[in-house]
Amino acid sequence: MDLTVVSSQERPDLADRADEETASTHKEWQVHGDVSNLYWGSLYDAYPEFQLVLHDQTGDIVLGEGNTIPCSWDETIEGLPTGIDEVIERGFAEDFEANNLSALNVRIVPGNEGQGHSRLLLTAMRELAAAQGFANVIAPVLPNWKHRYPLIPIEEYAYWNRDDGRPFDPWIRVHHRLGADTLAVAPRSRLISGTVADWEEWTGLEFPESGDYLLPGGLTPMRVDHDRDLGVYWEPNVWMRHRTA
Repeated sequence: MDLTVVSSQERPDLADRADEETASTHKEWQVHGDVSNLYWGSLYDAYPEFQLVLHDQTGDIVLGEGNTIPCSWDETIEGLPTGIDEVIERGFAEDFEANNLSALNVRIVPGNEGQGHSRLLLTAMRELAAAQGFANVIAPVLPNWKHRYPLIPIEEYAYWNRDDGRPFDPWIRVHHRLGADTLAVAPRSRLISGTVADWEEWTGLEFPESGDYLLPGGLTPMRVDHDRDLGVYWEPNVWMRHRTA
């Protein structure tokens, strides 16, 4: 293997391949974020140098991708965005001076998990931030075992530890091993909303009454309100910080 991380600016063809080859890592309902759907495609036009692809040059194999966006942050807990939606909106605001980098997403092409590729992408994000003179990479981390415990509040789950003192969640643990510290939880990080019919189409489920429903792969319950013909899911994240120096 000859692994390298390249940007969409350098190799837009690889970015297109990465997008296609990681598409199956999301369930249908997860790709309908209210804010992310408005802006996600524009990331590659506005910030191509900040969209990363992990590439095996030997076999011309795309292994994964990492998305980031420059942001402004005063390094206080109070100054953190409420979540991934707000950091994206801030990144497309007309007047802001970037002083940090926010991770948005790391996805590994199926069949290549468990080989340390996500760590390579996180390290590349940190190096990219340092090259830009940014002090930190902040990350709205999506805990990858939270779907097993959808009724446990993120405020509790984020701080679960194993017997060895390391974080319980594997993805939080990856960040922790790379030196990141946990800053805060973001219980309402990303909004996905739609009509009841939308949700039934996205999930293949039926929602006959108003109330809370557990979704396959959902980190928290989704709420259905038939009177408003509305289903709302708030994805929770955990803000973590990687210092660049």
